[in-house]
Parts: sequence; C-alpha cells; structure tokens
Amino acid sequence: METLLEAINTKPRVLMKTHHRNTILLAIVVYALGIGASVAQDEKLEALYQQWHAALDGNPILVEPHFFDVRIPELRPALEGMMSNRIAMAYFICERVATNQYTDAEMRGPGRLYRDLNLLRYLTGIHVFEAYAKPGEENFIGNVDKFRARFKEDWVSGVFRDPSTKIEELCAAAMPRERDGRIDKDTLIAIRHYGIFGLPELTRQMRKHNSRHAFAAYLVVTGQWDVYEEYISKSNQQFTNAEAKLEHVKQWLDELKRMTKGAETNELVQKISTVLAE
Repeated sequence: METLLEAINTKPRVLMKTHHRNTILLAIVVYALGIGASVAQDEKLEALYQQWHAALDGNPILVEPHFFDVRIPELRPALEGMMSNRIAMAYFICERVATNQYTDAEMRGPGRLYRDLNLLRYLTGIHVFEAYAKPGEENFIGNVDKFRARFKEDWVSGVFRDPSTKIEELCAAAMPRERDGRIDKDTLIAIRHYGIFGLPELTRQMRKHNSRHAFAAYLVVTGQWDVYEEYISKSNQQFTNAEAKLEHVKQWLDELKRMTKGAETNELVQKISTVLAE
C-alpha cells in the first residue's frame, strides 16, 4: 500500500507528466486547426478566382474594363467575394501570377494571363503594363509574358516585401518638382510600382514631407480614380497639408477594415496603422 510520503513524492511527477502531455496535445491541436483554416482559406480564394474566370468564359463579349464591373450579374458574386477578402486575394493573385504554369494558349492574346495581370492591378494596384513596358513593347497583349516574367522575378526575389527605401528615394527626388505644384507622371509610375505593398512608406512620406507624389500614388494603388483625377488637376487646392492627406488615408483604412475579413491582424494593415499613429 502506498505510504503518504510515497504519494507526496510521486503524484507531483505524475501531474507534471500529464500536464506536459496535455500541453503538447494542445499545441498539436492548435497547429492542426491553423493548417485546416489555412487550407480552407486557400480553397475559398481559389473558388472565387475560378468563379471570376468562369463568368468571363461564359460571357466572351466582356473585355477589360468590364472585367470588374459589379453591375454585371454574372461577375458580381465573385467580385464582391474578392473585395471582402481583398488583402488575402492580393497575396493570392501575386503568387498565382508569379508561380502558375500558364499554357501557351493562356498566354496568347487576351487569355487567362492577360486577365490575371488585370486582376493583379485591380486587387493590388500593381500595373505591370506601365511598370515593365519598354519602348517598342506598347502592345500589351502581345507582351504579357514578358511583363509577367519581370513581375515574377521581382516578387520571388522579395522586391515587394519592403519597398520603403526605394519609395523614400523616389519621393525625395520628386520634392523639387512639387514646389510649383507639378506631379510628374513618370516619377509617379515609379513610385506606385509597388502597389498596396508600398502604402506604409507612402503614408510615411505624407506625414514627414507632405508629399504630393506619395498621396497621388496612394490614390491610384487603392483604386480611387475619381479623387485622383481631381487631385492631379487641383493639387494646390486640395489636401494641401499632411493632416488632410493622412485623414484621407485613415478613412480609407477604416473602410478597408470594415469590409475586409482579417484586415485587423494583417501585417500590411498594421504597418499602415502604425505610421498613422506616429
């Protein structure tokens, strides 16, 4: 029969072993749930992507810019689903364009690759046709594979992971042009090359230097074309100080958080929020 002393010496060790096993089991369960949630998310994004392509396949008369017209019933469910998962879809389409093995048929003419590059622009603000085109390559449909190859190289090498240094240099070089109210188109294309992945630094340039180019780039990559067009023509009259620019970014970010699942915990959103709070 177990003595009281033996019980005192033995049971703590038993409890410790049981606790250790339970801790390991809990970690395994949490990890498995995380993997399951990730797989479910990937499947959802894939379904939205395929649903969008299927809608276009079923309506061959639809050409860009009608690829993203939510007034078209066949497109609306996929587009609304993408925008409610915008950040996750942004990473999804970047990976798809960079890593997918497109067939020769998909790379010809206004095929799947051409559509995907337009979807990339719609979700991320990355406009490969402008960013990578060189003289003699103005035939965008005929050169989509070249543009895709250049984007792939930049994406895989991590160019888009943190473009803050490059954006800071470009904005600094553009400041002398801003003294007379001008926004240089070529400089702006270079600044907005990084799409939404450049938003933290664009916001910082607004805060530190009241950069007009940074604000204009922000409007483009977030798809606020009406505001952009008016601002370009009236930058001396609208959003003239850093506070006004930052307030506009804050309102856009609040709306993104409201509409987009998982936005609050996204690293990119947190970086923008941190700059706004500085």
